[in-house]
Amino acid sequence: MMTKYAKIVPGLLLVLTSVSIAASSEPIELSILTKAAKAKPPAANLEPQLLDFRYAPSRWQTCIGLVDDPHKSIVGSDGGLYYQYGAGRFDGFGERILADLQGEGVAKIEQSLLNTRCAIVKTRLSKGGAVLEQTTWAGIAPQPADQSWPDRRVDFLWLRNATGSENRPITLTIDSNERFRLDADGRTLYKLGADKPYCRFSVVPSEVQPQSLRNPTDETSPLKTESAPSLSRGWANPQVPCAEMYRDVMVGYGKPIAYSFRGQPGREYIAVFGFIEGYYEKPGARPMEIRVEGKTIRELEVIRDAGRNKPMAVIVEIRDENNDGKIDLGVYSPDKAQDKNTILSGLWIFEKVNMPAEAEVISGNFKNKPL
Repeated sequence: MMTKYAKIVPGLLLVLTSVSIAASSEPIELSILTKAAKAKPPAANLEPQLLDFRYAPSRWQTCIGLVDDPHKSIVGSDGGLYYQYGAGRFDGFGERILADLQGEGVAKIEQSLLNTRCAIVKTRLSKGGAVLEQTTWAGIAPQPADQSWPDRRVDFLWLRNATGSENRPITLTIDSNERFRLDADGRTLYKLGADKPYCRFSVVPSEVQPQSLRNPTDETSPLKTESAPSLSRGWANPQVPCAEMYRDVMVGYGKPIAYSFRGQPGREYIAVFGFIEGYYEKPGARPMEIRVEGKTIRELEVIRDAGRNKPMAVIVEIRDENNDGKIDLGVYSPDKAQDKNTILSGLWIFEKVNMPAEAEVISGNFKNKPL
């Protein structure tokens, strides 16, 4: 029971968790003596605590992806757009789109977000007396309206010569291991062999380098992608000797990895698909189908058929079934699949008489050159 009357005489510091006092009709006095702890003197010769950014990172990056966005577009601290992480020499990225002002001089770059709740990146580049303002953001193209929004997802880069004491031309450099072609309108750029545009310009560039972009020599590549996949480097850790490509994988996020091959009428060919699964440990999550000319000709599940981190090859015969001048083929996800993302490490087309052995596909050492 607690007393009705209590007198507490505190010292300098008191932390009281509970006090239990027997009941009494007489007032009592409770005294608690405390001692102050001696504070240690400050260490000598300390630097003043100043916020001076001396340890600020030399480079940073911002993801401008949308909510639940399968595309993770990155804007670097230089204002460049970076793609295919793990695939190249640009701070680990395989592709870079970088704007600059023409001419000599050291560029001064400032960067900020339009709003902390909205990933719209503003980059201001000053060189000499000229100023380039860049605004970069992600969005959804309105057309084609019958496609799902991930297939219409695009990045926007707005370049503007701001007011300055001088005016310099803007240059836009696309660094990639791929080859490109510029459409006849001068405003649409494609990767060779692809039907989907890589980028579009709002105005026709005044100058294009190299000139071969307007007339690429190998534009007639017989194999074209119908749905450009993403690239994931270091996807797998192969447990058996195999070609280096099996460490990486192309990924169709929620969509097939589809191609078309332009072959000779009436001729049969061999299509070779290379797979490896580096994510799942147990079978069942990622069943896939190989379809040719709209028909499923092979069902597979890489973990079940080969195991984790073990390469496998699927070799099938193909021909133009509907005489439309091309053979449609690709990797698709069935309706029952838990994981709808398709994967593929390699695809080759051979003349039928040059069909490779599975060991050649795994090692990457082909006796006969693919088409």
